[in-house]
Amino acid sequence: MLNLAFAESVFDGIISVEVIEHIHDPEAYLSEARRALKDGGVFILTTPNRLRTVSPNVKGSLWPAHVKEYTSSELFEMAKHHFSQVELWGEQIPGYEGNVFRKIMRYLAPLFKRILPHALRIRALPTLQFVIKPHLEIEDVEFSKEKIDEKPTLVLVCK
Repeated sequence: MLNLAFAESVFDGIISVEVIEHIHDPEAYLSEARRALKDGGVFILTTPNRLRTVSPNVKGSLWPAHVKEYTSSELFEMAKHHFSQVELWGEQIPGYEGNVFRKIMRYLAPLFKRILPHALRIRALPTLQFVIKPHLEIEDVEFSKEKIDEKPTLVLVCK
């Protein structure tokens, strides 16, 4: 993503799902996405909301491969340097986030992270999600511009 093998202005749209948190140079990443977009093209990016996750620098983090997780304001400000139009949305799955087992897991997760091996930790949340609802539908997902900082996933839409 830092040096795409494409000419300038070739894509009508680029979708990047859960990538920016793994990149050491996010400014170069956004610049390259902008370079590859046609005028009026749309860049959509999703990333975990740092306010709703445990920082990757915390020992025992569930996501040790994350270089940096972002708050909504950090992501928005960074994107404004590369795109003329920037919108920020929050994404959540209410039936999942509101489930009593998920709420208990969110409370207990910091304790489990210290004692469970990494292989078990990375399977915990997907397994819990499957138990709560084995098959998600598009109707299960909610996007909103309100209370973004309370949503587990940030969605950036840029032109």
